[in-house]
This record gives sequence, structure tokens and C-alpha cells, in this order.
Amino acid sequence: MMKVLRILAMAAVMIACLSCGKNRKVASIDGVWELESIETRSVQIGDAEISVYLKLDSGRFDIYQKVGAGRYRHFDGTYIYSEGKLSGKYSDGKPLGSIYDVETGNGRLILFTAGGLEKDIYVKVDSIPDNVLEDII
Repeated sequence: MMKVLRILAMAAVMIACLSCGKNRKVASIDGVWELESIETRSVQIGDAEISVYLKLDSGRFDIYQKVGAGRYRHFDGTYIYSEGKLSGKYSDGKPLGSIYDVETGNGRLILFTAGGLEKDIYVKVDSIPDNVLEDII
């Protein structure tokens, strides 16, 4: 009986070790996302309405951003998503404004800036709307 219990305990330890290994699958963040809300601890982020679409695709990103009544601006670059962290740089070589902690689930992508000062909540959408692509500066 002890031998059976020992074998079962060893099997449980092996399964636990295998499930914690480096080959663990990480949820993909690839897709098209629309900014739903921004939560910040800063005193003010302004009155202007902000519209952002974020496309993530195999290490490349495209951002379409409009502030207030202006037109959309397009930014692109590359990103790395590893161990729940998102970092990257724009195509001109400048780094993103932060290294983000990432949470996903229920069709949402949540980005937390370093220190947790800002929480950006995105919802998954099918594509960048045509009117956004036609309104780029």
C-alpha cells in the first residue's frame, strides 16, 4: 500500500512540474481591440474624447488614435508579449510609454502601466472600421 501511495505521489509531482514548465501556452493577445475606458490615478486626463483602435498581429502593432474632434493618427511598430508583460517600440525606434502588465478574458484586453497608475480596458472587435481608416492624417 505504501508503495502505491509513493508512486501516486511521485506521479502527482511529475504532473505538477510538467504543467509549470516553460512550454506553458500563453493566451494570445493578437487581434483588433477598441479602447473602452481608461482608469487613471492622475489628477486629470483632460476633457477630450479619446478613440483608440489597437491591432496586434504576431509581434507587430498598429494604433489608430483620435483625440477630441481631430482626425485619426496612425502609429505602428513591434511588440513583445511574454510572461504577462507587453513591451515594444514604435517604428521610429522610440519605446512604448510603459511596459504593461496584461490581463485577458471575456473578450477584453486590460493593460496596466508600470506602477499601476493607469488601466486601459480594450474590447475585442472584428476589424478597424472603414471610417477610421479613411480618416487618417
